[in-house]
Amino acid sequence: MRNEVNTASQIKRNPGRPREFDIDEALGRAMEIFWINGYHATSINDLTHGMGLTKGSIYKAFKDKKSIFLASFERYVTNGVVGKFEQGLATGRPPLELIRELLLHYAKISSATRGVKGCLVTATALEMVPHDPEIAKKVVNALGRIRSFLLKALTLGKRDSSLCAELDEQTTAFFLLCIIQGMRVLGKTAPKESDLNQVVQLAMRAISP
Repeated sequence: MRNEVNTASQIKRNPGRPREFDIDEALGRAMEIFWINGYHATSINDLTHGMGLTKGSIYKAFKDKKSIFLASFERYVTNGVVGKFEQGLATGRPPLELIRELLLHYAKISSATRGVKGCLVTATALEMVPHDPEIAKKVVNALGRIRSFLLKALTLGKRDSSLCAELDEQTTAFFLLCIIQGMRVLGKTAPKESDLNQVVQLAMRAISP
């Protein structure tokens, strides 16, 4: 989905004037800058340079740095991998298989150099949640989407007997979310993918019958 829809509340439009640049492309560049630098260490000059725009163009489209961040954060979440797994559930793929694939995906992107880059949601949680309620809500919603997928998959897995009947779905979904976020934080130390895969296998044994 294009972010003209997702970022409607952050973008100021001038009726009758053609847009001078592609919003989605510009937000993609801004996202990378915030992802690498963090929110506080990113300046408007960083954004103008990285987005390839003048300050005038930025301020015509966005109110301020925070508006750019919120829009680029929404882009990151919307284009994330969770949607693929949600579609898998909707098309009837085995829930246990999808849970394993999701955990293995996070193990892969949390290892080696990819892990060092980290996760924009996790980094934002550490930097901004204690200080900014609006951004904190965005982080909670992003993590809640992962937890919601896990909860649906666990519920379906109990129903088809592929997962332990004794599992509490709510607690187990939170447990798996903690594992995912733990891998994302540890990823900053460039762990081996094989080591993280062992963690995934332990988690799968804990929920399998």
